[in-house]
Amino acid sequence: MVRIFSARRDLVYVTLVAAIAFAVVIATDLNEMVVRWGAAHPQFEWLGIEELPMGFALLGLGTGWFGFRRWRQYSEENKAHLRALDLLNVAMSEVVAANQAKTQFLAAMSHELRTPLNAILGFSELIRDQAVGPMVTPNYREYAGDIHDSGKHLLSIVNGILDMAQLEAGALTFEIAPTDLSAVIHQVVRMIAHRAFDGRVKIDVAIADEIIVDADHGKLQQAFLNVAHNAVKFTPPGGSVTLGCRIEGDMACLQVTDTGIGIAESDIPAALTPFCQIDGSLQRRYEGTGLGLPLAKRYVEKQGGALTLESRLGLGTIVTITLPLSSSPHRRQPVEADYEKTG
Repeated sequence: MVRIFSARRDLVYVTLVAAIAFAVVIATDLNEMVVRWGAAHPQFEWLGIEELPMGFALLGLGTGWFGFRRWRQYSEENKAHLRALDLLNVAMSEVVAANQAKTQFLAAMSHELRTPLNAILGFSELIRDQAVGPMVTPNYREYAGDIHDSGKHLLSIVNGILDMAQLEAGALTFEIAPTDLSAVIHQVVRMIAHRAFDGRVKIDVAIADEIIVDADHGKLQQAFLNVAHNAVKFTPPGGSVTLGCRIEGDMACLQVTDTGIGIAESDIPAALTPFCQIDGSLQRRYEGTGLGLPLAKRYVEKQGGALTLESRLGLGTIVTITLPLSSSPHRRQPVEADYEKTG
């Protein structure tokens, strides 16, 4: 905007100077020549040639005055736009500062929020497992289990919010090292097996031997777990979820395919937006904060990869994570599977 107005101002300057110069030249240099020519040709006296130089001079002065007025107008507009731009910059700075304050506050709350939740989980687990002796009333054990499950769910929500805040603040660190994708898949399968069994969802695994990428093992596993957890959650009883990995060129692909309820194509951007719920009603069927897929996408992108989502409503979803293959000669031994497929 400033450059546009500067260019217009320069153009007005050039026009003004040219008009004044034109008027001066006509009024001085051409005046005598035109008068002499008129004296030598009296038959053209009716044309008013003696007054013609003055007309040119007035025309030049008028053009100069018009250019000056336009320059003043553009100058005032330029100043107004600069003032508006300054106000906009101030407002943007305040918004950025407020956003940074929010993310820094959430990141700083990590210890204060996680510590009591970990205590709730630990003590409820002791009561549930009767670690210090049997309980008098058996119902207490069930209640302790409910407390433990609720605390665990709340801790996962807090962790997701804090991780998103740290990602936005640039405070989340990644420890990149050679990572075996088969180990990631086996660990994730073990973590979702119980929920899949309860929901009567079949888990299938299709992996190639020893695919190594350079990644943060914990963050990559969390990203893949978020995707797999969503697949199980949104797959009705009798459906299936397939976890696999393969090599495509110089890229490794982690993929989760389900036969769940699917997502409309128009809703896919919302599914990848933090805190966005496709079903935003209070009576929605599926719980969650809307951070699973957005966090997974951020985790993968921070490690040089990409996450894509393909889905058709009522037919299922395919989520693919691609990462560059490791250039390191180091190899980790695959973890042996010690789970059972559920169905």
